[in-house]
Amino acid sequence: MVDVKGIDRLLSFSEDEYFVVSVYLNVDGKRFTKRDWETLLKDLIKDRRKQLQAEPIPSAVRNALEGDFERIQRFFNQEYSGKGAKSVACFSCLKKNLWQVYYLPQPVRSRLIVSHQPYLPPLLTLLTENKHYCAVLVSREKARIFKSYLGEIEECSEIFDEVPGKVRIAGWYGLEERRIERHIEDHVHRHLKKVADALARLFKVQPFDGLIIGGRREILPDFEHHLHTYLKERIIGRINVEPETELPIIWGEVGKVISQFEKAQKEKLVQRVMEESQSGGLGVIGLKETLKALWQGQISTLLVQEGLSLSGYVCPKCGYMSDNENYCPYDRLEMRKTPDLMEEVVEAAMIQNCEIIHVSESQVGEMAGLLRFKI
Repeated sequence: MVDVKGIDRLLSFSEDEYFVVSVYLNVDGKRFTKRDWETLLKDLIKDRRKQLQAEPIPSAVRNALEGDFERIQRFFNQEYSGKGAKSVACFSCLKKNLWQVYYLPQPVRSRLIVSHQPYLPPLLTLLTENKHYCAVLVSREKARIFKSYLGEIEECSEIFDEVPGKVRIAGWYGLEERRIERHIEDHVHRHLKKVADALARLFKVQPFDGLIIGGRREILPDFEHHLHTYLKERIIGRINVEPETELPIIWGEVGKVISQFEKAQKEKLVQRVMEESQSGGLGVIGLKETLKALWQGQISTLLVQEGLSLSGYVCPKCGYMSDNENYCPYDRLEMRKTPDLMEEVVEAAMIQNCEIIHVSESQVGEMAGLLRFKI
């Protein structure tokens, strides 16, 4: 799981004298070999080194920067195997004891940034876009609870209760046998309530967006009966998987439910934006219109084409953004050119607490949004 404390440190880290090297490297095995991304990293460092040659950087700072470059290359060449991630984010400022690596389940655009703070927009976008999920597997006497985030699954609890087995006993018209069965069912219900209470406690400490419940079909209705209403409302799927199942199989089934749920949610969101925009409601489609709405603080949910890369312009006074305007239409000032307009977009969206969702180009074009209000 991604270390939230580590993210907090990156957010607060700022260095006046030395530089921080931030690297995002796409290591998706379906598209690149280890040699491919090793070569790409080498080229990124070479290009950045060349750009920095003309800058008046003290020799001690330049040497420290070279140490960060070497550490990053050593990590990717010798330490990282290329497995378990589609992208890697790496942050290094060895002079100030900063070295953090994140293995990411989604591809990001490869880049290398040298600045006095960690370059975080791609990582923060990924963190805000991904939701937290919980999965619970129950049987009559056992339960296992898992957390899932950023494509990883982690077991956080296991519950086992002794439940008496069924025994056939001859009695007056079977009364004794029915009494024993009621005794057994009472144990089962107490066990299920115990699991439901454990889920409720987990949710209060570590809230999750969706809940997957698993077990034999005949026990799930009884278990759901014990769940608190706010947990029932978060159920996104049910799977026929028991607690004794091996972890790879559990993760495969849980992953399918999450994938189907997120795909359906995106489709609903896209459909809503399209309907709202066509009716003149709270929807906007198109790069220029969406950028303007974001600048005005109207956007609640920002839809961005997957892998979108744009250069553009930003007004130094009011922050107005455009992909093709040299002068701000509001302040009449010459706009600052930026090779990465998406960095500005993400930063503005995060300041406004917008949800950022990546969708395919065919759905809404380059950019669209759901509005908080209309002007």
